[in-house]
Amino acid sequence: MSNPTAELFIPIEAEEEINFSSYFLNDRMIMTRLKDDFDAQSQVTFWELLTYIEEHEMSRKTSIFIEFKETNAGQTNVEMSVGVQ
Repeated sequence: MSNPTAELFIPIEAEEEINFSSYFLNDRMIMTRLKDDFDAQSQVTFWELLTYIEEHEMSRKTSIFIEFKETNAGQTNVEMSVGVQ
């Protein structure tokens, strides 16, 4: 994939309360986890996910989700996942 997309989320300033809900199902996803050196490894891992999709003749169905998580032991890791078809 030579033209990856990015999504930016900007907070909404409103004078009244705004409620928003979104529900979706991703039944086929690939995921990887980074355990350290997040800044350097995230770019490498981003391209590894896209390469994996291409090599396995899949197509990307969603943007790449990036989640920071903390284990019960207090270790931080990053999960990168993407929906495929």
